[in-house]
Amino acid sequence: MVTGCSSDGGEYLIEGYIASDSSNLYEDTDSEIAKLTNHLSNDEEYDDNSYNFILSPEELAEIQKRLENTRLPVLLYHHLLPDDLNTNHRYNAAVISLEAFEEQMAYLYTNGFTTITISQLEDFLLHQIPLPERSVMIHFDDGYYSNFVYAMPVLERYNFIAQLFLIGKAVYDRGDTQPPMNHEGLTFTAAITIEDTEHVFETANHTFAKHHTVSGTPYTAFVYYDIETVEADMIRGFDFVNDHRAFAYPQGQYSSETIQMLTNLGVTQAFTTQKGYVTIYSNNMLLPRFIIFPTTTLEDFSRIVNGLDE
Repeated sequence: MVTGCSSDGGEYLIEGYIASDSSNLYEDTDSEIAKLTNHLSNDEEYDDNSYNFILSPEELAEIQKRLENTRLPVLLYHHLLPDDLNTNHRYNAAVISLEAFEEQMAYLYTNGFTTITISQLEDFLLHQIPLPERSVMIHFDDGYYSNFVYAMPVLERYNFIAQLFLIGKAVYDRGDTQPPMNHEGLTFTAAITIEDTEHVFETANHTFAKHHTVSGTPYTAFVYYDIETVEADMIRGFDFVNDHRAFAYPQGQYSSETIQMLTNLGVTQAFTTQKGYVTIYSNNMLLPRFIIFPTTTLEDFSRIVNGLDE
């Protein structure tokens, strides 16, 4: 957003950009965006003028247009199985076929989509740094072993990156022993399996042990228990992930207290299970996602990633 302008110097400030009345200072606006993004992501100390890049009014207008027109689809997956091995989860809405996932990732690659990181989304939401054209974010909730056995090779094939929201206790309980893949049940990921997978998966918190529904209530433990207990659980969950800035609400449930608690802990992006696109105007602590169901057709998928699903 334009936050100030000077009548004498003809300059406009936009979150670290300076736009000058001089034209053609840079032929490639994207290169200036990249320089600014790299500067911010390096966590360098800077004064008020250290990352002001000169942009023409036309370039500034293009940045503003890109920011306002961005509709980022965040795709939410859980468990994957090859179709011929899926004998017990045919009617489980959280289990999609490996074949469908392969088809969807091939579609993204063929059509020039870019998968983005937690840092890129933070820069977009908090620093108004435009995302690459045709951006998409890929999430896996809970931390099933199938994400590594089946999803990871597909993501590697296309040089895609995804975010994995882990239930810390499930990782902790398995430690250095990875149980074999159980196609008839649900196999969680052991800590040892996650090692050396940072080129594909950014790991983030999904609570340590407050994901379950409390017996006799419709509420998850994350919103049911007192905030001190939940905060202690969150802090413990951070021990099992490599990025503390992102969080996925268990079963999409949250409260004003939990939002404030997460903010105090340094979380800058929290995801619900509500359907919709992330825009520059989104509440960074209530970000929507598109759940990809076994019934999601490739046509449905195409509409979602191309910003056409209302």
